[in-house]
Amino acid sequence: MISRNHELGRGCWRCTANQLGDWFDQLGAQTEAGEWQHFVTVTYRTKVYPWGRGFPSSGSGMPSAEFGHHCFDDFVSQLSARVGARVDYVVGDQFGKAHGRFHQHALLAAKCLDDYPRSSLEGWLRKRAGWSRVLPFEHGAAYYLAKYIGQNLQSAEWTVRIGCEAIGQERDDVGRIAIAKSADLSSALFHQTLPHRKR
Repeated sequence: MISRNHELGRGCWRCTANQLGDWFDQLGAQTEAGEWQHFVTVTYRTKVYPWGRGFPSSGSGMPSAEFGHHCFDDFVSQLSARVGARVDYVVGDQFGKAHGRFHQHALLAAKCLDDYPRSSLEGWLRKRAGWSRVLPFEHGAAYYLAKYIGQNLQSAEWTVRIGCEAIGQERDDVGRIAIAKSADLSSALFHQTLPHRKR
């Protein structure tokens, strides 16, 4: 039960998580499908590094959150194309307590999504991200996702997309927003190979 003395983000993390869980749960009715259909968990791990010759061939196997955000965006885009409908979602980040491994938990909804095999979704994610599970949505899944956000609301990364716009907190796309247009200058002004300069 939520204490009435607590405000969202100002009380205990359990109250915050419960309030967010209620909200996420209710958002299912606003999706195009009318309800959440899947609960997704992705544990990011890279065994084979996809970059080209000259880069390290091994590493920690623990991709960054930025990699995960791009992967999830690509997953939603591909899924939308395959089912022929917009995909509504809530996605939140989690860093494992033991080793700091990056996870994401998400709720998904789209028209015809129930007709698309969950094993195909898991296969796509496992190939590109790591260990993944796609389960039918059940009551409580929204609260599970909200628990990780509510534990540290100030720094948690999460996005809600219902329809064509994002709701709530979403990631900052650093460097992608023009605040003021720069002057139109020739690229030659920025060339670093002046005759007197040695490399």
